[in-house]
Amino acid sequence: MVTQLLRIAALLHATSHTATTGFIDNVPITISKNTLAAAMQFKDYFVAYKEKVYNMINQH
Repeated sequence: MVTQLLRIAALLHATSHTATTGFIDNVPITISKNTLAAAMQFKDYFVAYKEKVYNMINQH
């Protein structure tokens, strides 16, 4: 789940900077705390999805 959240943070970071600069080359390497916090909002979704899949597997 950590890697999924980091990928989302990277996508949010790249798209937000590309939208303002217009070029992917101008995106800074460091991801802000705000962007990481925005990615963390997806945590509950991934946990719920994982639980649903495990429950489905255990039923069979």
